[in-house]
Amino acid sequence: MRNSPLLIHKTIESCGITLRAMWDIYADCHYLTKWPRDRKIPMVSNAVIAIYTIQGSGSIELKNGDVLILSGPSIVFLECDQIKQYKTNGLFWELNWFEFITNGVAHIPFGQPIMLTNEEYPPILSEIKAFVTSDDDIKLNTSAAGFGYLFYKWISLSKENLTMSRQEKIVSDVLAIMSTRLGDNWKVKDFAEETGYTQQYLRKLFLQHAQLSPKQYYLKLKMDASLSMLTKRGYSVKRTAYELGFNDSFHFSRTFKNKFGICPSDVSKGCPLPKH
Repeated sequence: MRNSPLLIHKTIESCGITLRAMWDIYADCHYLTKWPRDRKIPMVSNAVIAIYTIQGSGSIELKNGDVLILSGPSIVFLECDQIKQYKTNGLFWELNWFEFITNGVAHIPFGQPIMLTNEEYPPILSEIKAFVTSDDDIKLNTSAAGFGYLFYKWISLSKENLTMSRQEKIVSDVLAIMSTRLGDNWKVKDFAEETGYTQQYLRKLFLQHAQLSPKQYYLKLKMDASLSMLTKRGYSVKRTAYELGFNDSFHFSRTFKNKFGICPSDVSKGCPLPKH
């Protein structure tokens, strides 16, 4: 498990936002954090938390008893003093955690998970992570400006999520279930039974809104997870295959190579993925 504090001993300000803390987290199934017991910085009543789930799934329990189930890729904003505890919901949870204060008026959609589809976010976040650990003031300000850009971008996307169609909501709900079942060997019929829809209907919705069948999307999530497990957690090929519900490491290795063009054993040795 990786739980790296990138920024907790200083604050940086840009674009009307003061960034108080940033964490880069890759949590296993045992991850559980309770507040205020496990907080690393003092509580500030007007602080806002932004949780960017990259992949996997987690759950946030609020003081009012509500529980939010998050799956990637998504962003959710919460009031800092309303959080009780949070934990992994399933096999693992990869996320970036931001604590900040807005220095002005901003309409923040608290408690509303916002699904993300744009591929522009990972590169921007990589740059923020690289700069936010620097002692150079220019790089620090750049990292804060980068987060400010993402914050206002995510706020604008919240309006689009409110207009999500019923069919899109069904796809989103199934994706959330998939994210919590990465360690299982579920079939499409299992997701159909879980949601109360037919396999044919789910396939139609996925092809229409996700451009992949449910089976293909479930496998994509598993493959993306396997890459993180091999590179970020140092798992062996055999253990990765087992954790992700594959019947054997040979089947997993063949599927991995078809997806990424390289054997998982080579990736675990540090070899880069082929460029397409």
